Amino acid sequence: MTAVPPSQGRLFDIQRYSVSDGPGIRTTVFFKGCSLRCSWCHNPEALLSKKQTMHCNGIDKQVGYDIDGLELLKLLYRDKSLYQKSDGGVTFSGGEPMLQTDYIRSLLPYLKRENIHVAIDTAGNVPSSAYQSLSDEVDLFLFDLKIIDPVKHRQHTGVSNKQILKNFTQLVARQQPIELRLPVIKGINDSEADIKQLASFLLSLPQRASITELKVLPYHAMGRSKYQQLGMTTAIFEAPDTSILAQYQQTIGQVLDIDPTLASSQSNTCTGGPDGVR
Repeated sequence: MTAVPPSQGRLFDIQRYSVSDGPGIRTTVFFKGCSLRCSWCHNPEALLSKKQTMHCNGIDKQVGYDIDGLELLKLLYRDKSLYQKSDGGVTFSGGEPMLQTDYIRSLLPYLKRENIHVAIDTAGNVPSSAYQSLSDEVDLFLFDLKIIDPVKHRQHTGVSNKQILKNFTQLVARQQPIELRLPVIKGINDSEADIKQLASFLLSLPQRASITELKVLPYHAMGRSKYQQLGMTTAIFEAPDTSILAQYQQTIGQVLDIDPTLASSQSNTCTGGPDGVR
């Protein structure tokens, strides 16, 4: 054991038996705090790193808690047999887990010692050094690409996509296994121009064969109630037309030579916590 987990990481949920966050049966660890402000976000409780109060089902529930590294490892080890039988593992998600890189880095030797597959779900808006420090011990990155057009990206996420595309390009160049995830929202990134821009960007990557999976994520409104529970407001969005989803799957699938997956709608109406790990 070459590292000792730091005393605290800040989470907002831990979900066991997950089948949507990487291969096999997994435990997904949701970190609190995000460097994007996507206008359609379905996990608003993940945006801020600070603890919050959610008024859920008539009960005031704290969202966000700090957990000792060794305590988290104990929780993750509970389902080792399921990971092994299903070729599953552990996924670090958020929010943006790469904002807590030091914490994740210290956990990785313990997980790898137990031969536990590790995936990280990221939106890419962090310094490149964060990925460089972890990539040797991470088995899979689930990388969300929102919008290629830089003006539209800033308009709908609050930030430039320059660093995001740089990080994605570098991961591909290092031939890091990647599952590309494409959220599609009506009126935001569901035009033929959006699809063509994405296809052109991917075609510019010579090592794009390292992108081993493609998942198209149509917008759903199942997280809308959480804004009200947090005392926040949100704009109203709609799911994209099925024809656009099919075009995304066909066009980008052909570029990557991958059979794409269309994700089902799912969201947690209330989050877990230190006394409610699901």
